[in-house]
Amino acid sequence: MKNEVASEHGINIIWNYVKNDYSWKESYFKHFTKGQKFLFFLPIVFLFLPVYGTYELFYNDSWTLFILLGLGTLFSIWWFHKQKTFFENKVSAKYYTLKDCSSINEYHKHKLVKILGKLNTKENRSLWKSYFRGKMKKNINIIVIFIIFVPIYFSQILSSYKKDNLSTYYMIEITLMALLMTVAFIMPAFVNFKAKRVLYNQAYSLILELEKD
Repeated sequence: MKNEVASEHGINIIWNYVKNDYSWKESYFKHFTKGQKFLFFLPIVFLFLPVYGTYELFYNDSWTLFILLGLGTLFSIWWFHKQKTFFENKVSAKYYTLKDCSSINEYHKHKLVKILGKLNTKENRSLWKSYFRGKMKKNINIIVIFIIFVPIYFSQILSSYKKDNLSTYYMIEITLMALLMTVAFIMPAFVNFKAKRVLYNQAYSLILELEKD
């Protein structure tokens, strides 16, 4: 009974750690310089180029501009991720490459070891691993529901539009897609919000790291 209580306490510690401290905002973004933050957000502007490109296609028959602006958006997505990785590597090299840490994962592992203290036993790690592994399986159904729901939702929207309003529909749809991508790209810089399944995966990965020692 005592061991189970200790294990449950450890689960709460690990959960709170991955929820509050093991985030992209705390690990990387807060260490960006002002110039890096500006460059980080700059590609977001180009995500909305297809909205104008769609307008030109429907009203001016400009396939050339439509294709060029679409390619520009694809380039901005590549640019965003390439630049993000570059900035992360610079932060990691400056703040997380210490004597006992070769990467940010090592940094978080050592930090969590100190917080867990005497709770970090072989028996407790086994219980923690089983707990978070079970939670990971329970949340797979959410992704399945999402994949099924989205096509049905958009097919219903499409069927409600008449052909003479097709241009309006496409412009609204592309604008919404750009907004969703914008939120997905920049949200980690402002909030620590993560889906529960992501938190469970991160907790499970950290426990696997703990077992290596």
